[in-house]
Amino acid sequence: MKKQLLSFCLLYGFLFCACTSSAPEVEIRQTGDGYKLYVQGRETYIKGVGGTYRLDVAASNGANTFRTWGGDVKEVRRTLALAAEHGMYVMQGVDMSKELASYFDEDYKDRKRDEVRVLAQTFKEDTCLLAWGIGNEIELGNKANTAAAWRFVEELAQIIKSIDKRHLVSTVVSYNPSALDSIARYAPSLDYIGMNVYGPMGDVRKVFERSDYKGPFIITEWGPTGWWETTLTSWKAPIEQTSEEKRAIYEERYTRYILDNPRSLGSFVFLWGQKKSGHLPGSVCLLKMGWRDCRYKVRKLQW
Repeated sequence: MKKQLLSFCLLYGFLFCACTSSAPEVEIRQTGDGYKLYVQGRETYIKGVGGTYRLDVAASNGANTFRTWGGDVKEVRRTLALAAEHGMYVMQGVDMSKELASYFDEDYKDRKRDEVRVLAQTFKEDTCLLAWGIGNEIELGNKANTAAAWRFVEELAQIIKSIDKRHLVSTVVSYNPSALDSIARYAPSLDYIGMNVYGPMGDVRKVFERSDYKGPFIITEWGPTGWWETTLTSWKAPIEQTSEEKRAIYEERYTRYILDNPRSLGSFVFLWGQKKSGHLPGSVCLLKMGWRDCRYKVRKLQW
């Protein structure tokens, strides 16, 4: 009887420890010269889209994650419900100012501190949440690419991590190599960096290798060459790529510069479109992976 009781206690103790394990829900592991993402112990590669519109189409074509740019508790709760409905994860944005003055404004910073505390406390156990993204291109135009801004991003990251032990914390930059050096120096608590890049995708590996930042990254916004990067007409209007050119660009940039980089955890494809209708995610062609069979007219994509 004593032996049976001891066996029961040992088994109960094992189960109790397993259920209350402090192991993170989402984690990044270093593997040789690269990194891999694990969700609930399963290796996961991010095949994501930007935005929340027509997630049914995205999910049915292989998307496993989507990205947002901000939101209060009510909005985030709605977003996570969408993720649960479609079997996807969320990289949830925390909106941050691009103005340098904000990072010397204690009232602004206090509001942000309160905001991330509430968000982290409310959603720390959510299984559809993948990561928090603190800010999107706050350094754009070098307005907030300063020690003060990145130190505040670091402070917010530490606040989130002190509350939420299950999810990752990141920030998103534009194609700005100097921002990588700043983050490496002033925001070391971030789990990865997101980069938004279009035309210079072929230089991403070199930019990361030459920077002081040595961690993993995700391409958080990409697609065909941006309207600000293309050839102009004589009257200064950008010349849009054809649908076939866009298809080829999607294939090349994904296979050669995202999939082939061991430090890349994946990407969020995006389509620049009519912004009055909201954020538009990227092409289903990318997610199908059957490039030569893809005949979707990217120019008309509006989901």
